Amino acid sequence: MDIIKTETVEPHESQEAAISTGENSEAENIFINGIKTEEPSTAKEEICHMSSRLSDVTEESTKKVSSRLNEARVNNAVNELHNEPTFAVICSFFNKFASFLGLKPQNFLQMEYLLSSFHQTGHVDKELIELHLALLRKLNFKSARANVWEKYLLKFCASSPALGSEYLQLERYGYIHAPISTKLAILKTLCECQFDYNSKFRESVANSLKACDLRLLPLGADMDGLSYWYQQDRELSVRIYTEEPDDHSGGSWNLVAK
Repeated sequence: MDIIKTETVEPHESQEAAISTGENSEAENIFINGIKTEEPSTAKEEICHMSSRLSDVTEESTKKVSSRLNEARVNNAVNELHNEPTFAVICSFFNKFASFLGLKPQNFLQMEYLLSSFHQTGHVDKELIELHLALLRKLNFKSARANVWEKYLLKFCASSPALGSEYLQLERYGYIHAPISTKLAILKTLCECQFDYNSKFRESVANSLKACDLRLLPLGADMDGLSYWYQQDRELSVRIYTEEPDDHSGGSWNLVAK
């Protein structure tokens, strides 16, 4: 039987030296250094990139949520206006009498925006401030200015017995945080006081309009007794409201068409 001979391969001197000294070849060093330095660096960059993307997504999501919340607040505020007969009275006043005061007529959409936009912008619209100032100045608050307009609004409330609770709320919360019912009550009283204390306005209206044209009246009632109120502004936008009979609190006031 043949015996298979195996040759023992003696290590090369350089290999022995590398093994004995622990030294690595140039290729090995590049490979090892690549693992030690390049790969962690790449991983860190990837983590930073992912963190940045996650931050961008989180920031974008936060903005979207915030935008939706603000939009919901505005919609709720507009719905509140539609359920307040006082708002319809204010719109009717500016529709009929703005020109007698040297003011431009306010359409429904603009009034809705002015009385709800602070939920989105975080401040009272300049046009709404100017509207209050114009009415205040017609009532002998001649020094009323934009930078202190709330101060003069407080003075007006203090001089109006019907606005006792509104004065307290305005003083405590400030205009922007006061309930919408408070804002409407103050603006409505400012409008109504023009008939009592603005003689020039009163005379001009008396000489131009009939008594039956001064007040908004319902169109009629249905078989259930609901009264129907119709409003149209200068831009031909329409609002139709219903109200239950003998409702003196305005709790049944409802917008049914626009």
